[in-house]
Amino acid sequence: MRGQRFGIMIKNFVDQNSKTLFNSKDNILLKQVLFSVNNVQYIINYGILDKYTEDLRVKSIIYAINHYKITREALRSLTGIEHHLPREWLISEMQAKITAEISQAIKVYTFDLEELIDDDVFYEKENCKIEKGIYRSIKDILNYTIPAWLENRLSGDGRNVGRKIKHVMVTFTLLNNSLNYYEPDYHYTLILYPGIESYESLKLATKLLIKDLNDIKTGFIDYQERKWNVELYFSANWKFMPMCLGHKAANCDAFCLWCNCKKIQLAI
Repeated sequence: MRGQRFGIMIKNFVDQNSKTLFNSKDNILLKQVLFSVNNVQYIINYGILDKYTEDLRVKSIIYAINHYKITREALRSLTGIEHHLPREWLISEMQAKITAEISQAIKVYTFDLEELIDDDVFYEKENCKIEKGIYRSIKDILNYTIPAWLENRLSGDGRNVGRKIKHVMVTFTLLNNSLNYYEPDYHYTLILYPGIESYESLKLATKLLIKDLNDIKTGFIDYQERKWNVELYFSANWKFMPMCLGHKAANCDAFCLWCNCKKIQLAI
């Protein structure tokens, strides 16, 4: 209460004396007062808080935290030094709000490979029990990353995440963004599921992706009914790419990705 009365006194003093201290035509607006009592800082804000500007400021700080890998402990130390920084609870609330908005706009779908594959031999070959995978629509993501011309590069590969656990991931990036397409933050995950690379699992996992690619290959129509030109590229290592095409390994008789020629025809 004393701080509030002190703030009102300062506001009244500024209103009464601003015309004598400044030019009479100047528009004097008191926005904030900072003072300390026994080394404890207090801030008095005047006027109505601009919610849009404040939310934009907090979102910019969240971007910096995510991009430059600022830890929670480092953020707490900074907010203790610089009073203008938003507190951790405010950042946490905004992060939850952003996550909810993105989850609504770019939905994450799950697909059950275990129900679709009824083959014990397949599971023995995979050496694991595949249950569920996740999928995000490329069309939902493109609504947020649209340049004048869409050059989409799709990539896929398997990876080890442990001694006995393997994951398969399919991603895409925009080649228009030439400054950032080597950065991992600009590669968007479309498909992720546990297991090893095989034609059977990829055929099922990419079913929704193939449907989306067929829809956008002649042009992508965004949520404002605007049509965008699209060019599709696919990149992968020699193991993954023949697998997607239904070919055998690179050392098989018909190894070429672009034709049906055999080694004997090429004198190999």
